[in-house]
Amino acid sequence: MSIFGWFKSTAIKVSHVFVTIFGSDAAKAFGTAAYRMLQSEAGKIVQKSVLAIASLKLGAEESRKAAFDDAVAQTKASGISVGTSLINLLIEMAVQKLKGAGLP
Repeated sequence: MSIFGWFKSTAIKVSHVFVTIFGSDAAKAFGTAAYRMLQSEAGKIVQKSVLAIASLKLGAEESRKAAFDDAVAQTKASGISVGTSLINLLIEMAVQKLKGAGLP
């Protein structure tokens, strides 16, 4: 992993394969976008869902489904319309952040 950007003293790490395929500018842009997405209202809701489900010690597929279902319910309750693909992307980014994979 290499460091490509700093956001408020937090490094965004992007895999070497990503950089090889898309280039360092795209890697930096992706890191910036991931950071901003997780800071959105929907991103904050999904992070809370992922964190809550992680404490339940479920299997991988059960955890993903539970986090998805909770995130859908919470975003709808907050009046936020988010597509399933975006929720899945936010879940993956939240999981990587929780695992300490370099997302802020």
